Amino acid sequence: MNRTYISVTHTSTTLSNSGIQRVVRNLSREWLNFGSCEFIHWNHKNNNFYPVDPFHKNYKFNEYGGPPIESVMTDWKQSEINSQLKAYLYTFLRIIGKYKKRGKVPLKSFKSIDKKWLILPELMTGEVTKNCIQFAKNHGFKTAALFYDAIPIEYPSWVNEQIRINHADYMKHLSDCDIILPISISSSEAFSNFCIHEGLKCPKLSPVLLPGEFPNNEPPKSYSDNNGKIKNILMVASLEARKNHERVIYAFNKISEKHPDTKLQLVGSAYKGGDSVKALVNSAIQRNKNIIWHGRASDNELKSFYQSAKFTIFPSMAEGFGLPILESLFYGKPCITSDQSVMAELAKDGGCLTADVFSIDNLSEKMDRLLSDPSLYKRLIGEAKKRIYKTWYEYTSEIIATLDN
Repeated sequence: MNRTYISVTHTSTTLSNSGIQRVVRNLSREWLNFGSCEFIHWNHKNNNFYPVDPFHKNYKFNEYGGPPIESVMTDWKQSEINSQLKAYLYTFLRIIGKYKKRGKVPLKSFKSIDKKWLILPELMTGEVTKNCIQFAKNHGFKTAALFYDAIPIEYPSWVNEQIRINHADYMKHLSDCDIILPISISSSEAFSNFCIHEGLKCPKLSPVLLPGEFPNNEPPKSYSDNNGKIKNILMVASLEARKNHERVIYAFNKISEKHPDTKLQLVGSAYKGGDSVKALVNSAIQRNKNIIWHGRASDNELKSFYQSAKFTIFPSMAEGFGLPILESLFYGKPCITSDQSVMAELAKDGGCLTADVFSIDNLSEKMDRLLSDPSLYKRLIGEAKKRIYKTWYEYTSEIIATLDN
């Protein structure tokens, strides 16, 4: 494949390890196996892309399985500049101590930035989306964007008005891409429906489903719960209304007396606009010492949480995909999840116990069953073990094959 430019504007400078950042880092790392690519960031003040600089004080792209620093091109050479005048200027500025790093120079100053792909794998504001795509058109790029979900549009009551407006604006401008790569069939349908509703011309939609592989790891050889000694229920989800922490906490409190040694481990950072969920979790912790909130976790920490869980629960009321479901199964841990939408689709191949996630009683019943029924638990482990999990390498390969066609 020809040289590709991947926009990692937010991910390159954040320690966030939520679903989108996990996708961006793993996709970027694996892309290096398929040929030349440049990781870039958008400067909204200058309306230009700049190469990512690993020596920037806020650089975090290599965290959590991202591309290693040595693989990110930072030094630049005189021969790469697109005019002799700028080459002379480069030499002068190097002499006086400026422009030592590639990240100081706008992308339009380089020779080879036309007739290539620009990949937009992050969620952006509508204004930034519009400007990035216009930049691509001005320089002969084709554009491809990952699309995660239309949840703020489909469920406006779960977000504030500004988030809903921003997301709608983002999706409108995203429709100007050459191709959209939804992460699930459900997300693809949501984007198509949005375009129809808004009277927009829908770009080519090519869903590429996310993988289940936990990055840089292999499934464990042992799928046991240490002879029943493990009592942790794990929930990996950012603190926001749609993730359903409130019902999970009430359901867990209902079974706590029967299972006094069982702990509910919550992993995930507070989502912007999720202050009420954060307050709920903190209040629950005060009342029940077996509820623990760990906040953000690195990949190694998250791996440890999965390994030390008896099972996981992912009762989200709406998702574009549901990556924690497959990560749980990847480690041989059964997962309680929704009996609706994309989560039910992920559950159908085994290892999951589906529930009515709007029912506290049903959630508590499913928790109790997995804690009390060894035969059911063993069966679900066996189903998880038999599943085939797409790797991040295969996911990246599918995207590249889609762009090459």
